[in-house]
Amino acid sequence: MTHTEQLQQALQMTNLLLQNKPLSLQSEPALYELYMTDMGVQELVYTILSSFNLTLIEYKKALYVSPGLENTLFGYKNEELRQAMNLETNKELYLCYFIMYSMMTLFYKESAYTTYKDYITSTEVVDRVSATLGALSLEELDEEEVYSFTAIKNFWESLAQMSLHQSEENLESLRRSQTQFYFVTRSLHFLVGQGLLLKNVIERNYVPTEKFKALIAHYFDDRTVKNALMHYGESLLEKGEN
Repeated sequence: MTHTEQLQQALQMTNLLLQNKPLSLQSEPALYELYMTDMGVQELVYTILSSFNLTLIEYKKALYVSPGLENTLFGYKNEELRQAMNLETNKELYLCYFIMYSMMTLFYKESAYTTYKDYITSTEVVDRVSATLGALSLEELDEEEVYSFTAIKNFWESLAQMSLHQSEENLESLRRSQTQFYFVTRSLHFLVGQGLLLKNVIERNYVPTEKFKALIAHYFDDRTVKNALMHYGESLLEKGEN
């Protein structure tokens, strides 16, 4: 295969991935096999994606892409993400970031990202966020981290609580913008829209997709990614923000 032909194949693969579609043995067997067997094509795909600050993730005979932490071209800006999640302030947005991280810890143990539950419920997420913030040891954090997590904790505790013994159906009907359940729901619905969770309407629970598992396998042990939430606080959880 000539370099021009390799480039054409690499562009076809990146075009597919940039449409937020997986390049897998099941969905695109010919392209996937070509990627796996042609080192020149692999290098071109990697180079193209890297130039856009995109990370290529391989998981169970499938390829996915994920934007880097500071990727403003393919990632969301704060304002765009607030609009997508129906949020008003950055304070609400970063609470949702923490909720999503807490949700991941329900599926995975920190020491083994391959250990996961089959599904979670929104009430379990509310429980986990409260437990995580309640157990937070400020002595182990630096000054910036203390301020960030204290602000998140205070905001979460200021929100109205709902009995976790109520049915999911009743909780849905009681949604308000100043309840803990509202922000958990917004976070879960966003992940569903991103193709990371599937909502089982009948059972009223959420199931991780293969893309979600791929991202966790790649990022969950990355300390840089874990620390990112802490460092958001400086610019967004400013004193006096509403």
